[in-house]
Amino acid sequence: AKHELPQIKGNNGNITTLYCDNQNRLLAGLSSDMLCFSGDKITFCNLDQLSPVCITNIGEDSSLIATNSGFYLFAKGNTTKWKPKDIFDSVVAQCMTMSGTVLYIGTTERGIISYDLVTKNLKNYNTKNGLSSDFIYNILKDENGSIWAGTGMGICKVSTNEKGETKITVYGKANGVLGLESNSNAAFADSL
Repeated sequence: AKHELPQIKGNNGNITTLYCDNQNRLLAGLSSDMLCFSGDKITFCNLDQLSPVCITNIGEDSSLIATNSGFYLFAKGNTTKWKPKDIFDSVVAQCMTMSGTVLYIGTTERGIISYDLVTKNLKNYNTKNGLSSDFIYNILKDENGSIWAGTGMGICKVSTNEKGETKITVYGKANGVLGLESNSNAAFADSL
């Protein structure tokens, strides 16, 4: 079936990101704002004419949308600004994933920021504490809850033991990773 898409002010027709949420809706980020496809229904989602960079589920019925100028929460068909802490004003997200109640944000200059949605604890993983680069191109969670990040200088694994201690492992040329720099959002996990 052919659908007429709503005209969106400032949109040049580019799709910046696609994401299928927990409710099996397709969220299509455009050069300005976003569309939500649910069955035969297409809904406009206002992001103040900003372009989504990445999207992740943060609950059964809600998704978090990162733009170059802040974050938006998409819940119950509505979008609202999301800023739980002031640091989120200055973060430029490149990619995001969830592990339990913790949101991991791969940034363009600050490495990985983790934010626990329940405890409100904030951590920053960067070159000062073990990452190979502060530019994170892509990020995934594995079946053990570890976070894998494709960076500008190899692949990093962030894992936490039973005591809550964090270990960062860097995989580069010495481990057979010939091309060190990742591509944006070029990540896939085959079984989670």
